[in-house]
Amino acid sequence: MNLENIFISISGILIVMLLGIIGFFLKRQITVIESLTESVNALKISQEIGRANDNNIRVNCMDRHNIINKRLDNCEDFVLFCNDTVKPNIRRQQKITKLKNDTQVQPQMGQ
Repeated sequence: MNLENIFISISGILIVMLLGIIGFFLKRQITVIESLTESVNALKISQEIGRANDNNIRVNCMDRHNIINKRLDNCEDFVLFCNDTVKPNIRRQQKITKLKNDTQVQPQMGQ
């Protein structure tokens, strides 16, 4: 019976040591999992911030493009206005000056 008690006590000590080793590695595994969870959450947050910045940039770009489009439309309207009003006036002035030049009395060579 003495041998059985020694055997049981040695097996109990081995079981406790093995459980301690398993606990140590589980503790390390838990800390690694926690740090990975923190880094994944940080990446998710940075990804959301990046998406928000991208959306803000797109909205700002669209606003800027709309402003430029309005300016170009105004310039186009002005150019069309100039083509419709200024060029006919210039042509009319050119015709008037040509008529004035043609109707001026030119000196005759023989007189």
